[in-house]
This record gives sequence, C-alpha cells and structure tokens, in this order.
Amino acid sequence: GTVLHLLGATLMVTLFDWGLALVAMGVVVGLAALVFDAPWEGVALTFLLFGAFPVAISALLQRACTAWLPRNLFMFIVGQGFISPAIAVSAAAYLALGTHVALNGGSALTVPAGYAFSVFLLASGEAWFTGMATALIAVYRLAWVTTYDVRRYRLGGPRT
Repeated sequence: GTVLHLLGATLMVTLFDWGLALVAMGVVVGLAALVFDAPWEGVALTFLLFGAFPVAISALLQRACTAWLPRNLFMFIVGQGFISPAIAVSAAAYLALGTHVALNGGSALTVPAGYAFSVFLLASGEAWFTGMATALIAVYRLAWVTTYDVRRYRLGGPRT
C-alpha cells in the first residue's frame, strides 16, 4: 500500500543544494530499504517518488522564493523553511498515490479513506519540522545553509 513518511528533502536542499540533496536522499532510501528489508525491485521507484521528485519540487520552489519574495531572513525562513516543504510533501504524496492507483489498474478502491487528511497532517508536520530546523540553523549556524546568500538577504543586494 501507499506509505507516508517524513522526507527531509527540503531541508537537504536548503542546506546542501539540490545535487547533494539527491545523493543524501539516495542514501536514505538505500538505508531504509536495508533496515526494513524492502524488495530491491521497488527501491528505484521509491527513490524517484520520495527522493528525486521532492528534491526537484523543493529546488524549484526555493528558486521561486528567491526570485519573487522580499529579500530578508524572515522571508527566507518562511519560504524555504515552511512553505516549500508543505508543497513538496503534498506533491510527493499525491504522486505516490497516483502511481499506486496506476499500478493497481486504475482502481481507486485501494486508496485509504483518510488519505487526504493524512497528507495534510504529514505536510503540516514536515513544514513545522523543516521550518524550525531552518530557523535554528539560519540563526545560529548560517554558514551551514549553502542556499543562503548574504549579499542578497543581509545587504539587500540585487535579485539575480
């Protein structure tokens, strides 16, 4: 059946940018497959649904936040810490649901009754966790955040 979990992909993109975030998510999916004794036939699909897709969505949303939101630390934390993960988790969950339905011959009978509410709860939790982690890291260890550009946010530099 369809499985939901906290991704952490948006936090990885915020901290390491999209290239290293893909590597990190690959490691996470591989370790999860080992720990949970998952069949190796589904690891690639799991990586695409819960690794590569959320990283891509997060990277695109963070580029949009950089381009369109005001240039200050608060908007960086709100956009990349709270909004991006909620959208990325929701998109990944519904892509996983669509894939699950497609692999079951288009039958929507396999969809759990409270799936939409579960996605809402999961996206809220992911947004809260990632937003708080982004805020703490951005305030106390700003050098760890590779996507934060001091010239843009602190000095009010030009948008590029």
